[in-house]
Amino acid sequence: MDPKDLSMIEAIVNPLSIIAKGAKALAQWQSSRIEKRYQEFVAAAKDGNVFRENAEAMTPDDLFAILRFLELDMESEKAGIYGRLAASIGTGNVFNEEKRHFIKSLHEMSHAQVQLLRKAWVAGKFELFPGRGSGRRSPTEFLKSGSPVDMLLFQTTGISENGKLTELGSRFVEACFSKPELDPVAIGEKAWAPGSIQIVCNEMNSDPCNSFIIDLSEMANRNAIKIAHHTAMKGVPTPLSLVRGTLVVLLTHDPDELVKHWSSVQSLIQKKATVVVVTVRDPPIQLPNLLAQHRHFDASGDLRERAVNWILALFEQS
Repeated sequence: MDPKDLSMIEAIVNPLSIIAKGAKALAQWQSSRIEKRYQEFVAAAKDGNVFRENAEAMTPDDLFAILRFLELDMESEKAGIYGRLAASIGTGNVFNEEKRHFIKSLHEMSHAQVQLLRKAWVAGKFELFPGRGSGRRSPTEFLKSGSPVDMLLFQTTGISENGKLTELGSRFVEACFSKPELDPVAIGEKAWAPGSIQIVCNEMNSDPCNSFIIDLSEMANRNAIKIAHHTAMKGVPTPLSLVRGTLVVLLTHDPDELVKHWSSVQSLIQKKATVVVVTVRDPPIQLPNLLAQHRHFDASGDLRERAVNWILALFEQS
């Protein structure tokens, strides 16, 4: 028999066996389940640093409403969320006029629906890496991954509108989750790294240069690092969509191709950027003074992979 079938049978048999033992056993079972929810509730509330000294904003009626809905909720997984909402109410982080609405909304939503809202909030606050290519994951992408029923509930409660969280919806999520829970890693996502790598190369048609650009671009993308490449020549206008890197790679096979357009090269580099020179010439040649002032990586032949790794490590450091 499939182990899944066994677990399903146990889930049915255990409650039936409790019923068979009579009303007292059933009451004890129910009491133990409620107590477990209360334990998770209290633990989450304490994580929110809510204590007698700082919980003036919570009234007895607020607490009664939360505990009542906690007991009636069909999903025990939400006990911790009720606790964090209680902490937010107790410490005054929820407007008075929104307290009951948030409590009632949490009760009406399933655990999965609340998680959708959490992911949408994170997507709105962080540039989430889409997995491949550029761009970012949007709040709408998470909200619309639910069912039409989910979307209708979010709209009727004022939590979302036109596929986006409303200001009320954002405050609801912030009240139900702690700061560490609203981090990309906490929802299994990854944010784009801050900053970017900018390659400046005037020899894009050179096979060694092109190969290096491809390798560095692929490795950067795997690590959620934004990368862009540009030419810098006299008479060539600066692109309007220019990405100015925090790490600038001056890539060259023939260094003179950068030197003779040096003013154009400098115009592409932001003042506080870290600048390195990467050469793909084999055998290597001595760099002119304008380039020799910067850190140099040799990426010719078999050294290309090592140079790529060095640059990514340098980016992380910078």
